[in-house]
Amino acid sequence: MKQFVYLFKAYLFFAVCLVLSPVAQAEPISWADKDFDFKTVHSIYLQELDLKKVSLGSHVLELNVCDQLKESAKLAKLDIVSDVPFVYQTDAVVIVSIDKYSQETIHIPEHTSMVFIDRPAWPYYPWHHYWYYPVAVPVYEPATDIHCQIVKLHCMIKTGANNRTVYEYEDVRQVNIENPQKSFKKMFNEMFKRIRKITH
Repeated sequence: MKQFVYLFKAYLFFAVCLVLSPVAQAEPISWADKDFDFKTVHSIYLQELDLKKVSLGSHVLELNVCDQLKESAKLAKLDIVSDVPFVYQTDAVVIVSIDKYSQETIHIPEHTSMVFIDRPAWPYYPWHHYWYYPVAVPVYEPATDIHCQIVKLHCMIKTGANNRTVYEYEDVRQVNIENPQKSFKKMFNEMFKRIRKITH
């Protein structure tokens, strides 16, 4: 019975932590044209990363992010062309843009969280070792504001033959301010992973 109570309290504690999480990372969303056969896509032209809508605040970071897009495309093991002009026909064109890169403030109201500590209990017999049982201790958490950088990634796939949009992908995430390039790398890798899945 005690184990059941402990597990219940533990699950309750983790649920509270999830609810009070500063930024909930939403799952990326995508749309695909059901009338298009993605298995016919064998060659892809990757356009330069579109940064017309935003500024990443650093020219060096922008260069690194543009290079990271190409690197992630190579890691996806897709037949992607990006370093030469689009002068010949490919099956599809991938257009990637950063539509949002801005700082946001998330307010977390004051709350009480539960922390579990192990408390020793007396043994049944003198030769027995001590055993421990968990005790929930309330901890007051004052209100706080968390500053974070939010990035919105948008991707479109157009057919090489008639420039028809057949796939769109959108991902919104909190960026690691100390290492933003790492966050962009994760987003690009996830994007190309999904493109590979629908084309193979």
